[in-house]
Amino acid sequence: MQGLDNVPAEIVKRLLTRGFEVATRAASQAAEFSAMRDAVRESLSGIIAAVPDECLDGVGKQHVTAVDGGLVCESRSIGDLCTAVAVTAGSSHDSGGCDVWMDSVPRSPHNKEILSGVMSSMEVGLAAAAPGDVVMIDGAMLSTLINVSKSVHGARSVKTPSALSDRAASSASPELRDAVMEILGNVRFVAMPKYTTTNEFAPLLPQGLAGHDARTIATMALRPGEMTLFTVRPPSGADKQRQLIGPALGFSGAGAEAFAAALDGVQSCYYRPHPWTPAFRLDMTARSADDDEATLRALRAVRDSTMTSGLREPFPLYLADLFAKQVSVGAAPVVEMASLSSIADPEAKLLVAMGYRS
Repeated sequence: MQGLDNVPAEIVKRLLTRGFEVATRAASQAAEFSAMRDAVRESLSGIIAAVPDECLDGVGKQHVTAVDGGLVCESRSIGDLCTAVAVTAGSSHDSGGCDVWMDSVPRSPHNKEILSGVMSSMEVGLAAAAPGDVVMIDGAMLSTLINVSKSVHGARSVKTPSALSDRAASSASPELRDAVMEILGNVRFVAMPKYTTTNEFAPLLPQGLAGHDARTIATMALRPGEMTLFTVRPPSGADKQRQLIGPALGFSGAGAEAFAAALDGVQSCYYRPHPWTPAFRLDMTARSADDDEATLRALRAVRDSTMTSGLREPFPLYLADLFAKQVSVGAAPVVEMASLSSIADPEAKLLVAMGYRS
């Protein structure tokens, strides 16, 4: 038992020792990256273009709306309390809006994935109806639709249906399909993922950098006020997940062909507006990428909403993200307190209050 007195100190010692080793390696890697910056820039020189401020200023100030979502799958003794939220925020009073879904359902390892698709379907619905010259959607254009697809397939395969699986299955509705086609066919929409794992620049890079994500590479290569040229995402037949989206959402016949063509038209570029920002990835529709004015509107919206050095994403997206996370995280305490105040049975109160890990 005497040895237990030294456990906290030993833990701290090991963390500090290992932390120093990892920090040293990370610093060395950062130095190596910095040293390769010129080589990376030279490798990508054929797809780098300057974006003069005069060009952006020429399109005028934009009315910008952003859409983001949040979710919480809270494991309680009586099941999972699931909450999904989608929020819009923007530069005018009519930009604000939200959609909330919440219910207590039997615990399942699939609940969180299904709930994620419910959240994404709500984001799509809000985005399609949002006002604004530019509508920013959090996340990649493709991953949002994949989330909905996986959720619908997961809901249809559950052995015991629940309120959550019913809500997910109902996402494959005419209203959602109309919203998806509105986003894929309109020049107002731009999807902006916070994280990227792919690297479409890999064939152009020096050996050793191909394994890093494209956003890191673009941040190294681009100077403030520069962008990469648009690249087309792989066509819809390139992987199984893309092939499953259309059927999951209920597209068929000519509608399925139009959806596949619109999805195949999604293109991406990276834009670094300021010295203090990373390169942002912008997923845009084929019409937007082919429309210089639409592209400039999107780039100006990003530039003008990242003027503060403390922000790592456009301010409207930051604001929508903040609201969505606050609402989703606050749902469980509100429901718990309301439930506790409505019952007198001590055992029932214990079941309500007791979390899965408490």
